Amino acid sequence: MISNTLLLKRLNNYFLIFFTLIFLIALVGFIDSNISQFVLHDYKTFIIIVYIASLSIFLFDLITKMTHRLIQNKSLHKENTQFIHQVKNLKEQEKLFLSLFIDKNALELPFSDKEPALGLLESKKLLISTYQKDTHGKILYRIDPMIFDELKRNPNLLF
Repeated sequence: MISNTLLLKRLNNYFLIFFTLIFLIALVGFIDSNISQFVLHDYKTFIIIVYIASLSIFLFDLITKMTHRLIQNKSLHKENTQFIHQVKNLKEQEKLFLSLFIDKNALELPFSDKEPALGLLESKKLLISTYQKDTHGKILYRIDPMIFDELKRNPNLLF
């Protein structure tokens, strides 16, 4: 079901297209002289006001979407830069644990909970302990899927 806001935006876009076509037809004039007379002389001011109102709503929505995308892209870029900086500053042992997830192409792997590097990776929110034990008594650790995808795309971060 379409929300009221989306319905109004679509309706506004239809009006904008409709009035643009009406103006084009009126300017050409040879399609129907009555339309040209109606649009360009009889109700010119009213149609122009409605057209400008519709155009301004369309432009406002467009500018709002573009601004939102710019802010979102800037935020994602900042988060990505912070993540890259965080991974680059890891010690070799910590990078080794992350590389095991990539090498085995797994989101969950068992490790001994006595490894100090795992605690640091947990504190940096790069790994999450599931507190579940496998058959050998090792605890399963899960890597965030977004972090996993980023490390798969850019494995050089781990070297």
